[in-house]
Amino acid sequence: MKRLLTLLSILICISGYAQQDTIYLNKDGDSCAVNDAAFHVVFSPETDTLIPYALYKKDGILVSSGFTSRKGELVMNGHQKYYYEDGSVEEEGVCYNNIRIGEWKHYRRTSGKLMFTENYFLGKRVGQLVGYYSSGAVKTREHHMPDGTVTGRTFDEKGKEIRYEQYIQVPVCKLNVAKFLSRNLEYPEYCVAKNIAGRVEIAILIDDTGDMILATVIKSAHPMLDEEALRVVRLLREWQPGKVDGKPQKMYMTQPITFKL
Repeated sequence: MKRLLTLLSILICISGYAQQDTIYLNKDGDSCAVNDAAFHVVFSPETDTLIPYALYKKDGILVSSGFTSRKGELVMNGHQKYYYEDGSVEEEGVCYNNIRIGEWKHYRRTSGKLMFTENYFLGKRVGQLVGYYSSGAVKTREHHMPDGTVTGRTFDEKGKEIRYEQYIQVPVCKLNVAKFLSRNLEYPEYCVAKNIAGRVEIAILIDDTGDMILATVIKSAHPMLDEEALRVVRLLREWQPGKVDGKPQKMYMTQPITFKL
């Protein structure tokens, strides 16, 4: 009898642990019930201090995988990968607390060959970007400045310099963002009373159809300001997707929100 009770206890523990291995998220990335989910995240047993995860759409298509530092929450740390709908790797690189850092590599959908590399500093695209032809020859070399300024050179497949064309075009919201923010941003009463102001930066991932699939704070001003900035940015639904070499592509960008008194 004692042995049976012990076995039942183990099974109950395993069952409880398994139930905690999957969380469900709505389209805004907030936890929700299964029936309201747009995504679900499957967590694997932790490795050292990091926990492997895989993020899926409602239809089971893999969106991303990598490591998170918190069980039951996506706080991306370490190596991360994003995928095309056919399961091939679209891009990969390193995150620190959801912030992209260092070099990220992007691959072609059909061949899996390297399409371009880019660099991030504290979530912002800065430094050198190199675009490649499908043959592997360099097509573009660009330098991205922190203020958004871009300079570059374009080459043919034999290495001869030709007329420069910007390789990356970031997503553009079809709404007037300034007007939208002025109408919808609500300054938290507590922050007004305490004279708290600041600039919040939100990292956004827009897919190749113009849908926002990720929004997270990468520069904090105050928890209440962060929450309000994130709420309003998630309301920006009408996006023209970013382009790489003239073709729509899933793309990461930042949206600053400034709170002034």
